[in-house]
Amino acid sequence: MLAALAAVLVGAALVAVVLTHRGGVPAGALSVTAYGARGDGTTDDTKAVTRALSAATAAHKALYFPAGTYKVDSLALPSGATLVGAGAARSWLAGRLEIAGGSSLRDLRLGVKGAALHFADGAAHTTFDRVTFTGGGAMSGDGCVVSLQSGRAASYLTFRDCTIGADPFDGNGVSLNSLGWSGATYHDIVWQRCHFMGSPRMDLECTQRFDGKHAITAGYHAITISDCLFEPSGSEAISFDAAGRGGLSTISGCTIKGAGWNSAYPWPEGVEFNHAVGMRFVDNTVYRCRGAMINYSSDQGTTVDNVLSGNRFDATKTFITEVPPSTSAIIYFAGVNGAQFTDNLVKSNVGGQLMYLSSSPNNHFTNDRFIDTRTGYNAHQCAWLTSGSSGNTFSADLFQSPLPTGLLHVEAGATGTTVRDSTFVTFGAPVLDVPPGVTVTLVHDTQR
Repeated sequence: MLAALAAVLVGAALVAVVLTHRGGVPAGALSVTAYGARGDGTTDDTKAVTRALSAATAAHKALYFPAGTYKVDSLALPSGATLVGAGAARSWLAGRLEIAGGSSLRDLRLGVKGAALHFADGAAHTTFDRVTFTGGGAMSGDGCVVSLQSGRAASYLTFRDCTIGADPFDGNGVSLNSLGWSGATYHDIVWQRCHFMGSPRMDLECTQRFDGKHAITAGYHAITISDCLFEPSGSEAISFDAAGRGGLSTISGCTIKGAGWNSAYPWPEGVEFNHAVGMRFVDNTVYRCRGAMINYSSDQGTTVDNVLSGNRFDATKTFITEVPPSTSAIIYFAGVNGAQFTDNLVKSNVGGQLMYLSSSPNNHFTNDRFIDTRTGYNAHQCAWLTSGSSGNTFSADLFQSPLPTGLLHVEAGATGTTVRDSTFVTFGAPVLDVPPGVTVTLVHDTQR
């Protein structure tokens, strides 16, 4: 029976009522059960689902999966497929899956333990709405729940209001592996309002490697992660790692509930940018990690053009039991040149310095707040600048720490450090901790 819109008079109000479709099948869709799929969780539905997909795609219709578990061995969706379920908690397409381009999937659960969900080479213009991705494999195999695998290309993929389940072995939630040339890279990939459930390795890892054959000419870019929630990950929550020119991506409005609970991995940071350029990390909240909240490494002499703005790095609030050691800075820069760090809060009662710059010149810090809430010698410096970290400027920043030996530590070789229009809350301690012969320029600063 076709859906009809009926008008019902209730009291003095006219109420619109949508009459349901017979069998719950959306208008214009085909039901997978009409082609023999059982959805009982034990029957192998591979052949039935394949027949139904062929029929629906040929007719340019959506294929509907009523509530049930549709067990398939291995399934490659044809291009242009549209799959609709009765909800991710009710309709599960359980098996090894490969998704092609021009597809749309919504209100489903996808995947199976031991296998990653893959994309066909060249897949583009595919969307996922309210989809739960489950399963995943060990790092010695598939190694993730959702795989954008090495040696392939894909673009214009959108994940909206999705859940990326935790890998049940030792892998990632999402792995994106670029080789940095046009036939083997990824761009315009969007995760919006997604929930990453906290995998034993990384929640989301973007890497780029030289394949030994092709020059890196078109690195991954336009990877957008917005308004997502990251449960604590075993290793890093988010990693952007690039050889060649990779990066040029945005992380905004996300909450990262910590990282580093899995001691099997040596990377316990919340967010890593390793040689990635043109990154935008804006309006995010990061909570305590076993390591740095931002681990940011690059090559000396490369201008990174990265912006970190409006973020809250709060190590005083924790969702993990692990505590960073006193040698672990909250914000860590190594070889970073030309970053903008603006309007951020860095607050801690654990770990080491609030910010550590190693051979990182010409960075600009504006209107940030660095606050150590510990007492006396339990506290640490707000910023520590090593040799090679020259030409850094601080403007309108707040530095607060009770450490008796000074809030800013500047080593020989960190020449040209300027602090302007900033406030130091020192509780009577010195502003600076510098060796003889080192000069830091203070302009219109306030101490209290």
